[in-house]
Amino acid sequence: MAVRKYELSFWLRSDGQVALDKINKILGELGIDVVKTIAPKEGKLAYPIKKETSGLFGTIYFQAEAEKIFTLKSKLKTMPEILRFIILKRVKIDES
Repeated sequence: MAVRKYELSFWLRSDGQVALDKINKILGELGIDVVKTIAPKEGKLAYPIKKETSGLFGTIYFQAEAEKIFTLKSKLKTMPEILRFIILKRVKIDES
């Protein structure tokens, strides 16, 4: 299986530290190698999402086999703490 580089960007509800811990736990359970985490920062949403007008925006860069991405997406969709997320393929990850 080929290991690819990915970026997971997400908006969390304002009490998002617990959600970040859950996300990292899911990544660990799936055997996904986290390369870099950009800590979530408070931000105002352009429009309400799930009746929230502000939240925490963060990014996690990781390496994984393509087959694990479907499982990761399905687990993230069940988390009510996540307002919105996207997983993108990356060619290169800046580790600094």
